[in-house]
Amino acid sequence: MKEKEASCGYGPGWIIGREIKSRGMTQKEFSERIDMSPSHLNEIIKGKRPITKSIARKLEQGLGIPSWYWMKMQIDSQSGENFSTDVDLFTIVQQYCRKGADAILAESHDEHADPLYMQSSRQYEDEICLGASLEDLDEEFVGEFKERIGASHMDTDKMLYSRGLMVKKDNTLCLTNAAVILFSEASYLFPQNIIRFIRYEGGERKFGTEMNLIKDREWRGPLIQSIRKAQDFVSTQVKELTTLCSGELLQTFMTVPEYPEFTWKEAIVNAASHRLWSARGDYIRISMFDDRIEVFSPGLLPDVVTVDNMRCTRYARNPRICDVLGVFGLAKRLNEGVDRIYREMESAGLPSPEFTETDSGLILTLRNGASSKGVS
Repeated sequence: MKEKEASCGYGPGWIIGREIKSRGMTQKEFSERIDMSPSHLNEIIKGKRPITKSIARKLEQGLGIPSWYWMKMQIDSQSGENFSTDVDLFTIVQQYCRKGADAILAESHDEHADPLYMQSSRQYEDEICLGASLEDLDEEFVGEFKERIGASHMDTDKMLYSRGLMVKKDNTLCLTNAAVILFSEASYLFPQNIIRFIRYEGGERKFGTEMNLIKDREWRGPLIQSIRKAQDFVSTQVKELTTLCSGELLQTFMTVPEYPEFTWKEAIVNAASHRLWSARGDYIRISMFDDRIEVFSPGLLPDVVTVDNMRCTRYARNPRICDVLGVFGLAKRLNEGVDRIYREMESAGLPSPEFTETDSGLILTLRNGASSKGVS
């Protein structure tokens, strides 16, 4: 007699069972592959056992589907949000290995919610992060935050609640998305919490046999930590240029950086603080070429902001994240950041910053002007 499948929705066990079957294996064969007893695997498939982190890692090894994906399905299942028949998740899983994580996630995220987040009529950062607990937060950064706001004496949950980083549901305090993004090491909760640096040789991207990628780094974990590490690394990549300056009596050489330090540091912070965090299939990218730096932030601009008025228009898609980054001295307030980027580039005799809106996000381009200034 065949086991009756749940009609109300599909949990992670159902997906595992269908995936094993689609690969022409029996449960016994698959259990041997991942070093798990057949009875244990059967209980997982029937939903009688939860998927733990160790099990998720075994599933990743056996099926090639990332462990965080299984953890996310388990969390949704525990919260009563089993995958309904309206979403053919099995098809998504089957496509995973063929198309890659970023492509599948971009296609499978909530297409109805994102337009609301784009216009900030909903605050994604204020929603409860399902499955997250205080144990997921980095104590070092939470402690530093307490010190900076003069709340070292407060319990962590009360402090976070007072700052809007925890909310009450059924008389229980729950962490928000903003709290997890800012302070958590649990990458499976936010796989899009990545800052990636890529350096290319020359002035354009090349692929295949002509690929010119010479450095590739990425940072995950607490957003505060990722921003700091990204800024530290980029500082090692910015060159110092020597230029000849003519005075009234003599000529002297002066050493200047390719880009004013504030400009690229602020570009990274802006990309992190104003990105569309509900876009799970994309991440922040810093691309460095010989003549420019491009910083990409996922998510289109809200209605009130355009590439033409952003220098003088103040708007925060993620006000709580911006607030915490401000406490850490990373984010500038009152929109002074963007305006100062313009002023610093102008003061350095460099081209004005360029903002370009693409189909999926915003790119800030800073040009070093090296060729036009004749520096070396």
